[in-house]
Amino acid sequence: MSKLLYKEQLKEYLQKHTNRKIAAAIFKSITSQYKKKTEIGRLREKASSNPSELMYAIEGLKEKILKDKEFSASVVPTVISSGEARNLLFSNEKEPTEESVYFWLSTLLTGFASGSAVVNLINVDERAKEDFRDDLIGRKVIIEGKVDREKLQNISGRLPFTEYTFAFELLNYFMFWCRTKLMELQDRKQLEKWRRIGIIENLPQLIGVRDDTALVVYWIPRREKRKAEFIPRIRDFTVRWYSDFLENFKIEQPPLGKFLSSLYVPGSKESGITLDKFIFYLLRGEINGELIEELVNSKAEGLTRRKPSPILWAEYFFSKL
Repeated sequence: MSKLLYKEQLKEYLQKHTNRKIAAAIFKSITSQYKKKTEIGRLREKASSNPSELMYAIEGLKEKILKDKEFSASVVPTVISSGEARNLLFSNEKEPTEESVYFWLSTLLTGFASGSAVVNLINVDERAKEDFRDDLIGRKVIIEGKVDREKLQNISGRLPFTEYTFAFELLNYFMFWCRTKLMELQDRKQLEKWRRIGIIENLPQLIGVRDDTALVVYWIPRREKRKAEFIPRIRDFTVRWYSDFLENFKIEQPPLGKFLSSLYVPGSKESGITLDKFIFYLLRGEINGELIEELVNSKAEGLTRRKPSPILWAEYFFSKL
């Protein structure tokens, strides 16, 4: 997104009724700390019952932040766990400006929500992201403003319900959607040309994934500390883990998701926590050897108590290291 047009782009996004419903659900979540009888609480309730009032509620929250001369946790979570977030933009500002308020609100409200998590891709082609969102709505993956993660897991396989696994599931489904769009391309000569050159090299042209594309992960639980993570270099991640899938149409689903889900031991809290940590490092381009050893050991222990299930696509995963 252009740094100068966040308000305009947010207003454009909210012109669609379906987008207003999604954004209203997120707005309700991020302003949950305001009681109903407060000004922001009243605006939230009006926007929740009538999404057409959402932009008015957003303006009200923006004015409060500028008047107070400080951000609230509604816009900037109380814990910023990555230096990239501070360095990305507005790093020298001591007080919020209208531009910076709309940057944060736009990043949040145009995201994809599930449970207490909101995930967004920034610095990508907005038309591609909007087409992706429309597809999720059409397939009923997004219902009442929330992503049904079980449907994402039809592609990734079963994973624990955590913020970073949700971020991975969404990105994994996005790459699956991109490959589906490629397979539906009517211009077969153009497709064959891209495949000869290397489809992964045409990602910026195809879906707008550029060198500065980042994944933003928000965690917004009720009555707990909130946090945000900016994960850069998503293009590098997609090149490393999805080039084979994008270029080889015989591979039905992305192998990385199948590998990760096959490491997970359903019902094991320890396995879920470890896998969430591993995926966090993986998204950042890091392979944590200790964590993968823990996952393999946990899987081995689980095999002695449950019906055996193999670790899938292991050779593929380790060939990428």
